[in-house]
Amino acid sequence: MAVNYGLNKVRFPAPVPVGSKVRLAAEVASVEDIAGGVQIALRAMVHCTEVDKPICVAEPVSASTDDSSNRPLANRRTDQ
Repeated sequence: MAVNYGLNKVRFPAPVPVGSKVRLAAEVASVEDIAGGVQIALRAMVHCTEVDKPICVAEPVSASTDDSSNRPLANRRTDQ
């Protein structure tokens, strides 16, 4: 199961012109052990065909676990 924690950082350095195509490039920034699983942070940059610099730079964070019980991470026991 994966849980979206949100964003640590997000910037929009350039506007997106109407009609341009966009693409996302991402890499793993960090992986940390947390109770019941791991927390994963990515470095993500969105580019478009009409602008030389990125249109969005962000650090999305999610948590992942191999527990299929669908209980929130905060409600899981780690001593099982």
